[in-house]
Amino acid sequence: MFRRLLFMALLAPLMVGSAYAQEGGGAAAAVNPSAPLSQLQFQNTFIPESYGGSGYANQFIVQPVIAVNRKPDSYFPYHIIRPTLPILAPTSDPDGPVFDVGGLGDTTYFDLYIHPIKKGVNYAIGPVAVLPTSTSLQLGAGEWQLGPAFAYIDAALFEDLTFGALVEAPFSLESDIYSVTVQPIFTKLLGNEWFAGVGDLAWKFDDQDGNYNIPLSLQLGKVIKAGELPLKIFLQPQYTPAGLTSQATANYGVKLSVSFLLPGATFGYDEEKHCARCGGRR
Repeated sequence: MFRRLLFMALLAPLMVGSAYAQEGGGAAAAVNPSAPLSQLQFQNTFIPESYGGSGYANQFIVQPVIAVNRKPDSYFPYHIIRPTLPILAPTSDPDGPVFDVGGLGDTTYFDLYIHPIKKGVNYAIGPVAVLPTSTSLQLGAGEWQLGPAFAYIDAALFEDLTFGALVEAPFSLESDIYSVTVQPIFTKLLGNEWFAGVGDLAWKFDDQDGNYNIPLSLQLGKVIKAGELPLKIFLQPQYTPAGLTSQATANYGVKLSVSFLLPGATFGYDEEKHCARCGGRR
């Protein structure tokens, strides 16, 4: 009952039918950001220490992942929508520069169209947008931003290994603000639904002020069953050496992520319903 209520409340307006979304909710699909697996992710990062501040910080993220089917013979047979809404808590150090106040950050939204090169290998392209939802200029730019996003994911070259990268380059429509970030992807399946790899973090390589930030992290997780609902859970310690950042940011922290996997969720084009409406013609 909980699964049905949660799914209907958040995602029901897009429901229609899908062949791709039935590919399973195991660890192999859960760790592959280009897999057609819808999810509802909740992540909490606790930061005990930041550069330029003596207090702690906390960031909570709500991140739905929605796989939407198109016609199976299309160049892009499905696409993946992922909005990210950060909620930040105030620190215990009101004089520090990092997360001094609590509230909402800017919402990042991308829509990646996936092209399967071969089984287990995908590339993707689409738009990324930043919506000015921040409640303070300390928590976001407060400006509309738009730009390209690219991804390449390979889960076929090495057994039980998924690797690749996601690149985002949004720029402001109101000023000279921009940023170039890369999310590295390197995850090893360990058996029995366990997985490990580099963390779920974005590396900033450039912005309008020439800033960069390259945190390091490791991730250990598992896909489990909670009744009939599969969950992806991982724990991720992270650390940013002083030489790998040029701005006030987290020194170290730990992230806990819980994702509701929805392998039975169906969105977008439904070939069977389409054929029924057109009298069997495809």
